[in-house]
Amino acid sequence: MNNKRMNIISLASLVCSITACGMVFAEDDGGPPAIKAPNAVYTELLGQGILLSVNYDRRLGEHISVRAGVAVVGLGFGVPVSVSFLSSGDHKFEMGAGLLYATATNGFEKIEGVAGSANIGYRYQPRDGGFMFRIGFTPLLGSGGLLPWGGASFGICF
Repeated sequence: MNNKRMNIISLASLVCSITACGMVFAEDDGGPPAIKAPNAVYTELLGQGILLSVNYDRRLGEHISVRAGVAVVGLGFGVPVSVSFLSSGDHKFEMGAGLLYATATNGFEKIEGVAGSANIGYRYQPRDGGFMFRIGFTPLLGSGGLLPWGGASFGICF
């Protein structure tokens, strides 16, 4: 099996694992009231999508969030996926990990691969919906080593 297929299979496996894990944590444990706006759509500048990405984020209970997006990566595109742990309240500490699949060209050759990503930062996401904001440290780990990185996100939750 070629490298491209293995990368796609790995990415699909991660998304399925994150979703299954979120379903376990999303069970009602008699804790805080249900989140009225568990969905979010946002644009991320820099961050886990490298330059610019548009993302869909789903809260799977009070403390778990999963995200998938489409990113502009040079003269190509990327697909960032991640899972995050969130503290309680509207103002949250966020910590998570994921993968970025990217394919791009530098004008002479096609470059394709998967990088690991992490995030640690602040998230403002009201329980009842509305404007959301994220900012954080988002290092990437790929074949070229560790890239210290950061980003900010703006969007709406509903």
